[in-house]
Amino acid sequence: MELAWNTQKNQMSDVKGKEMEQDRKGTVKNLDIDLNRTHQNYDLVESDLTLYQRVKERVDFAKETGSRVQKNSVVMYSNILTVPEEMAKSWGEEKTKAYFESCYEFFSGEFGNENVVSAKVHLDETSPHMHLHFVPFNKETGKLQARVAMNKAKINHIHDELPKFLRERGFDVERGKGRSKEQNIKDIHEYKEVQREIAELQQEKERVRNELAEASRQLKETKEELEKKSKGLESLSKTFESRLKLSDDLKYIKSRTSPHKSVKRLLGAFL
Repeated sequence: MELAWNTQKNQMSDVKGKEMEQDRKGTVKNLDIDLNRTHQNYDLVESDLTLYQRVKERVDFAKETGSRVQKNSVVMYSNILTVPEEMAKSWGEEKTKAYFESCYEFFSGEFGNENVVSAKVHLDETSPHMHLHFVPFNKETGKLQARVAMNKAKINHIHDELPKFLRERGFDVERGKGRSKEQNIKDIHEYKEVQREIAELQQEKERVRNELAEASRQLKETKEELEKKSKGLESLSKTFESRLKLSDDLKYIKSRTSPHKSVKRLLGAFL
């Protein structure tokens, strides 16, 4: 199989999020995660500290020993190493675990065992994979220097040497060629980000649907209220017209009876 490995740099402000993700803290939005299997996940790095605490401990040590660490400094690399679902079924649990242990051994040798702060294996998703986090110390200077410890040459070195390392341990792995990205889930971060965006879009769609339903209901109520008021105005208008007609009739009658009264008065004067 091809090596399925992805790496991502992180600042200190990113570490909490990675901790939440790998330890299944908070609301889990990824629909591929089976929380009934989350208890099967395990960390090859034994520690009672949280991921954030482990990274901070190494960063504090770096500061104490002369490393210049700023707010925007890269203090951790997150790596995802994946075994495709079909391969994991073929290998079985023991060989799959041995694969992740071999990957952990390789990265510990490259960056120092003390700097590999977590190697959390997830078995509660479709394809087994390991979240391996390390603090990028420069092995030559002993300082925290991400640009040196994890430059382009180093990344290519891992692409070349990790498959060789794994083959020596009985795993038929070749350098990744960048194909079958979806099949191998090489970029778990991108995959999860897409899933998160889909979930958010679905929530937004549901919110808009509810708002439209509420607006439609309010419009219907307003229309009914306007119809009631329109009927009331129509009735009032008819009443007003009737009163106007009655008033005109009274004026007409009055005008017709007034001369008669005058004639009576004149007759009375002569009589």
